[in-house]
Amino acid sequence: MVKKIYLLSNNCLSSNKITLENLNNSKHQYISLSNKGIAKAIHLSQNAYLHNIEKIYTSSYVSAIETANILAEEKKLNITIAKELDERQVGDLDGNEYQFLKGMQEHDFSFKLKNGESINEVQTRVNALFQKVLANDKANNLLITHEIVILSLLANFCQKGYSLEDNLILEYKDDVIYNGERSAVTLILLTIEDNQIKNIQKII
Repeated sequence: MVKKIYLLSNNCLSSNKITLENLNNSKHQYISLSNKGIAKAIHLSQNAYLHNIEKIYTSSYVSAIETANILAEEKKLNITIAKELDERQVGDLDGNEYQFLKGMQEHDFSFKLKNGESINEVQTRVNALFQKVLANDKANNLLITHEIVILSLLANFCQKGYSLEDNLILEYKDDVIYNGERSAVTLILLTIEDNQIKNIQKII
């Protein structure tokens, strides 16, 4: 059986700027989509790649659930909330800039702040969900999550490198799948056959 697993992150949130305070505590979990984010979700519901989606998993963050609900309504599906897809816990920045954490974690997947999560820890929990998705009977699955979670999952299958600016790059068969730049929407397709990755494609 060929499975297709789509990884989606809708990063258009209602706050004009995600503050360090929001990143540093549970407030980030309750930030809703902006009007642009809602429009992006509606547009995604018409995306040809997502036409045959059979099951939708979403993180427990409000913005992800809002995105999931828009797509689920269009496709007459229920959603499954999976905390394994939740954003990485930042922890205590203690006066450091967020870019400090980003840089440290992109170079050392075991690095974490006090009360925070490492990339390796995020990878462990998202890998557990990934195995559940592989075991279900649906051919086309959509996982609505966050950029760091997508990075953590892709790191299992992609070659890791760094740009001239020292930003993390993940490549699959010489195609750049992740380059560290934050975009409004990310949509990536994993094609799996006999539990083996056959292709990874960045759609958006």
